Amino acid sequence: PGTVHVLVKLPSGERATRRFAHAQPLCALFEFVDACALDRPDADGGSGGIGAPSYRLAAQFPRRVWERAACADDALSIGDAGLAAKQEALLVELL
Repeated sequence: PGTVHVLVKLPSGERATRRFAHAQPLCALFEFVDACALDRPDADGGSGGIGAPSYRLAAQFPRRVWERAACADDALSIGDAGLAAKQEALLVELL
């Protein structure tokens, strides 16, 4: 209880999963995506990094979008941001 299992689909097509507590700051989710994207090479053999401000996270249905700016002061928790279901599937949308 009090956790959400998040699956993130990266631009490379790979998937990354992790469980987060509802009380964790939304920035923890963005930091997780940053770390996953940097750890995986892209199709051209590059670093695969997506760059901190160059993406947003989105859920498809119902459509919800989270920008990094929403977690600038660490006041917004994952649960308060609306990620309170048992499982969430998010896409990384490059800007």
